Amino acid sequence: MTTVTTDSDGRFHVACADVPQADHGSNFVMKVDTRTLPTGYRITTENPRDVRLTRGKMTKINFGATLHQVVRIEISDAAFDGDALKPEFVTQIEKLLVSIKEHPSVIRLAYRGRDAKDDLARKHTEAVRKDIQHRWEDAHCCYPLVVEVEGKGELP
Repeated sequence: MTTVTTDSDGRFHVACADVPQADHGSNFVMKVDTRTLPTGYRITTENPRDVRLTRGKMTKINFGATLHQVVRIEISDAAFDGDALKPEFVTQIEKLLVSIKEHPSVIRLAYRGRDAKDDLARKHTEAVRKDIQHRWEDAHCCYPLVVEVEGKGELP
């Protein structure tokens, strides 16, 4: 593994990458460590990237990143009627999803009043996460929406 450091504009250069199959080239994989991005930035391109290297030819790998707004949603037992999210909270989520269409966003879910490892908190958080993801997919919107659970990171 080789570490590459970028300049202040995010540019980098890797000289003389090893090409083991010199007669027909080789694959080369590069990945951005997303932990090194400035706060609020997210990768907008494929990561890692895979390119074919051929001796004597220059190859370009570009990564994209953009500043996403982070929208924090606090969930508590009061938002639920049994296992179902109360209608007034569903309405609020629908309004939120309409409002974030204009600017790439990340939704961060946080559970209030319970330990995040509590079974009920996990169950409720997962229900809200799935609901948000389904609504976003059904809207066929403009960018992939990332839903994180506070303390857990991005969920599939």
